[in-house]
Amino acid sequence: MLPGLDVEGMWSQVTAGESGKIWMVHATDRSVYRYTTDGYQPITPGRFNQINCGNWMLVGVTAHNEVYQRTQYDATNPNGEDWEQLPGSMAFVSTAEEKVVWALD
Repeated sequence: MLPGLDVEGMWSQVTAGESGKIWMVHATDRSVYRYTTDGYQPITPGRFNQINCGNWMLVGVTAHNEVYQRTQYDATNPNGEDWEQLPGSMAFVSTAEEKVVWALD
């Protein structure tokens, strides 16, 4: 167990991606954090109800069912640069093979 992940009620969701990249949604303010060896790094801006990571894609759904993808997220830039809104309105997203996102509305 990673330090802090066992704090009851602290995280509403956790997802893991490439090379052990771990992303979390804070239960109270819906901010996104990435766990690193230095601790928890806030990834701002961004507030999401749900996120999913895989195949060097990080996608998230807001409280208004807007879908965003983290831009320039790769092995050389593990935090990515910013969030880019994708077309459509969804309640849940999941990454699949490279550049594919499955979603439920």
